[in-house]
Amino acid sequence: MIENIISPNPDAPVLVIYGSNIYTRDAVLNQLKSIGDITVWGTLNEEEGNKKVLSLPRVNLVLIGRAYGMEQRTRIQKFINMHLPDTAIIEAGVYNEQDIISRISQTLINTKK
Repeated sequence: MIENIISPNPDAPVLVIYGSNIYTRDAVLNQLKSIGDITVWGTLNEEEGNKKVLSLPRVNLVLIGRAYGMEQRTRIQKFINMHLPDTAIIEAGVYNEQDIISRISQTLINTKK
């Protein structure tokens, strides 16, 4: 099971996933490998995700997994906006499976501008 993807490039975009189980995390990380030069941290709950984003020197994008309810999504969004206001946020439940990789890629491209 994959827990994260670490790019050797220190300038690679950094994505933190707020996930919910090891099987989904593994599947999503395997899909994200196709993006290429990216560092991805997969977390399994809100608390772990919050700790991870605060521990990193830079986070370009946060992905909130589909298992999170509206209350949790709102809390996570507020937390990210308070502590990392320049970090983009997308929600897996908003996009279908095929769109998520292209949406992440496009968001990362836009955050580099």
